Amino acid sequence: SARFADEFVRQHADDGVNREQATGYQLFVLELGLHVRHAAATAAAPALGPAFNQALQRSAQFLRAIGDAGGHVPSWGDSDEADAVH
Repeated sequence: SARFADEFVRQHADDGVNREQATGYQLFVLELGLHVRHAAATAAAPALGPAFNQALQRSAQFLRAIGDAGGHVPSWGDSDEADAVH
């Protein structure tokens, strides 16, 4: 999980935008990140660090900022329409 956390931080700019610059992919990776954080906390694993938690928060804030009142974000960039959570 630490490897995922490090890569998550590397793949997100300071403004919360994923370097892939594709909203579908960003949402998918954010969902995976939330699962990793939850699994690590549940397993009493070592903390994933503040940089990871800050990157998760900035990613979610960016998606919220570009979304509509129903939580739908505009679709740009590539997407395989995968979901981490249905």
